[in-house]
Amino acid sequence: MTAHGTAHGTVHGGGRGWALPAAAGPAVPSTVPWGRVLVALAIGYFILQHGLFVPGGPFLRGGVQVGAEDVANGPRQVVWPLLLLAAVPLGVWVHGRVRRLALSMPFVTAALAWSWASVGWAAFPMVSLKRVLLLTVVTLVFLIGAAAVRRPAELWRPVALVLAGIIAIDLVSAVFVPSLGREDSGAFVGLHASKNTAGAISALAILVWFFAGRFLPEWRGLRVLVLLAGLAFLAGTDSKTSMGALLVSGGTAVVLTALARAGPLTVAVGLWLALVLAALAGFAVYLVTPAAVLTALFGDATLTGRTDLWGFLWPFVGDRPWTGMGYQSLWLTGGVGVIERWSPSFLNWAVHQAHNGYLDLLLTTGVIGLGLLLAGVAAGMVRALALEAAGRSPGCGALAVSVLVFALIHNATESSLLRGDHTVWGFTFLALVSAALGRRASGKKTSLHRNP
Repeated sequence: MTAHGTAHGTVHGGGRGWALPAAAGPAVPSTVPWGRVLVALAIGYFILQHGLFVPGGPFLRGGVQVGAEDVANGPRQVVWPLLLLAAVPLGVWVHGRVRRLALSMPFVTAALAWSWASVGWAAFPMVSLKRVLLLTVVTLVFLIGAAAVRRPAELWRPVALVLAGIIAIDLVSAVFVPSLGREDSGAFVGLHASKNTAGAISALAILVWFFAGRFLPEWRGLRVLVLLAGLAFLAGTDSKTSMGALLVSGGTAVVLTALARAGPLTVAVGLWLALVLAALAGFAVYLVTPAAVLTALFGDATLTGRTDLWGFLWPFVGDRPWTGMGYQSLWLTGGVGVIERWSPSFLNWAVHQAHNGYLDLLLTTGVIGLGLLLAGVAAGMVRALALEAAGRSPGCGALAVSVLVFALIHNATESSLLRGDHTVWGFTFLALVSAALGRRASGKKTSLHRNP
């Protein structure tokens, strides 16, 4: 690298000009082991908080009913504050890095601030305040844990180990203890509340361990075992959404990162071709009719009543299109909300989300909230591709891209975007932090070279 390139913090991937800006300030502290422990504890509880000893979990199977959220809140209201208290001393130690990481994700930070602002006009302010507080606590715990590690690989290492353990327990329980690890239908659920949740977690585990081969080569044997176990468990869940999202997100990440190594122009051309193909596919669906396509893919044109639910909810967007009705103020409000008072005869499950993350955010945070978050995800993907193209932390950029694409697909039928209690959001935020962490670490390296 030339002196000129170093002084400006520029890293060339294949000499084709992906730039990683240098960060100002003191040198990055060494990796703090407690940071990895904190991330492991947080992600482990994030995954299991809605599975063990809560309605719908393996010991209280039967499903969560509207208004029953407080049953699951007891442990959550204790564990997350304890994790935050454990994170505070670490956060004080690396407070400068916490601040820089937050500033490296301006759109996500702005989306969180907008969520706080929306409490002021929420239909149920106390409900909205409680949930945005949980989102903030979860965000701080992950942000502080990430700030204590030097490289994205060190962030994903404890996550990979936790996922390996959970997948192992899931598969053993589903195969050898069916009364705990399976639904009445026979679908695998393991330690989780439903097959859809179990499918999403196993798909995310597969993505993490697939791309971990590049940044954790010493775990090659364990990687093969986890991938086989994850695939077996995912197949047992029969979660078609997670299976499809796994293939699309993993394939997209592989293609985009390969294009990124050739330079940003190649990526732009590749994305343009992808948009053209998507448009052609959309036109084909229009010709065949969406109902016929949904029936062919899922056996149900309404997606288990989701399309009817969306049709009911969409008019509410027009009431407050820009600001929404207040962060998470529509669901599980104790039966007093307009959504909960609606009991459609064509649905046989409790309505506690819009089953579409984009519609959910439009309803609760408006166009502004949804736009800020999507801008943050797009910026995170660009950073992740730049990280991969620059050759730093190989595999971590591809993993971040795959997780972000998975989250975008997942939210077509489920609501997880900007939800502090949803596992998929936890992984989405980790991917965004990983991309920002890689950028800051790359900038620090250039700074250290400039001041030996």
